[in-house]
Amino acid sequence: MITTVHEYRPSQRRPVNQDVGVTTAEPEDVDQLARVLADAFHPLTFSRFLIPDEDDRRKIYPEYFKQVYVQPGIARGVVHRTADGLGCAVWLPMGDADEYRPETDPDVDTALRLLAGEYYPNFVEFDWLLNEAHAAYLSTPHDFLDVVAAHPAVQRHGNLYQLMRARLPQLDMLGRPSYLEAAEPHLVPVYEKFGYRRTAAVIELPNGRMYPMWREPMVRVRTTDVS
Repeated sequence: MITTVHEYRPSQRRPVNQDVGVTTAEPEDVDQLARVLADAFHPLTFSRFLIPDEDDRRKIYPEYFKQVYVQPGIARGVVHRTADGLGCAVWLPMGDADEYRPETDPDVDTALRLLAGEYYPNFVEFDWLLNEAHAAYLSTPHDFLDVVAAHPAVQRHGNLYQLMRARLPQLDMLGRPSYLEAAEPHLVPVYEKFGYRRTAAVIELPNGRMYPMWREPMVRVRTTDVS
């Protein structure tokens, strides 16, 4: 419920970026951030494909985002949250020798099968489409922005900028690319502002499209004063 989101009181911790108030999520943040993601993604096109019934979606989604996104992210990747706990980004390292992919984890699959029930085939099809679009990049070490969102109550308040600013400069310093899927067409130009560009693939859902995007690290070239 929205009231539980607003009643959440974040613990004290060291910020990742003092300017933007973003911190690294801890295990005790899992339930809160899963609720935020569930509320943020509830009305989107792919969500209506996964679970057409809104009431069922409302029941299933918090646990889905907890098991498939937030918990694996905290265990094996990087999860950032805004200081108020109402924004979240989950980054997973991909293309590395020790990469972890939740969709290939049998424990995650078993839990999803039990959770999704009659909607499980939709989740299987969805994962297959996402993996097919991502496959061309899996041999290149990169960070996968698995999900990024803010609670509807604070959307358009600069949370995306804060969360991106907390991670992208680090990737630039490492010379590391990143990948994401724009869940709605209007999000493509939003991510382009952060340096992402559409790939050749388009994810065709029965009720809409998603757009894979790739970002090369931005390298700052130093100029030498020869005068």
